[in-house]
Amino acid sequence: AEPWGMSVWLICLSLFLFLLAEPIFTMWTPGYLQWRFVMQPEQAALFTTVYWVTKATGLFINQFTVKLMKLRTFLLICTVVGMISIALIANSGSTTAILIACGCFGFFNSGLFSGLMSYGSLQVSRSSPTLISALLTCGTVGTLLFATVSSLVNSRFGLHGAVNAATVAYAALLLVLLCAVMRSRAERLHHSTASAV
Repeated sequence: AEPWGMSVWLICLSLFLFLLAEPIFTMWTPGYLQWRFVMQPEQAALFTTVYWVTKATGLFINQFTVKLMKLRTFLLICTVVGMISIALIANSGSTTAILIACGCFGFFNSGLFSGLMSYGSLQVSRSSPTLISALLTCGTVGTLLFATVSSLVNSRFGLHGAVNAATVAYAALLLVLLCAVMRSRAERLHHSTASAV
């Protein structure tokens, strides 16, 4: 069997961190906005609505965007913009800036899951169902743990800390993804499609 290499495990960890951060954001942001800015529930819900609408838009548009640049570049750009956006959402004092950041976060977040899955499968010469299962399982663990992790953070640091847990997860995601790109074998294994990697 072909060894997977360190890059595959780093991408597995990236998927875990991504699927840890996103549900933390969606779970705690409305309550955080109500608490910090004294909003009504329907006003706070607008911010997550903007997130989901821009994410749906991004899912459609990014299937074309990814053809215009290397996959690793696309992933790094999306992660950097996502980290800046979630940091603004959790720490900005301007509701306008937070609303814009929610839109940016949704749009650039939309291509990360499928992009990471694709990049992980390119780390071997011939992708297998076992590899895909490993990538999906690692991501699923993030969705299983997000409520427990963020609730513990909330009990210790409050709503602000709970939302910032997503910021920390995104910062870790960027660091791990950079390591995965540096250890990547995709470019060497797939010469004919190197421009897309």
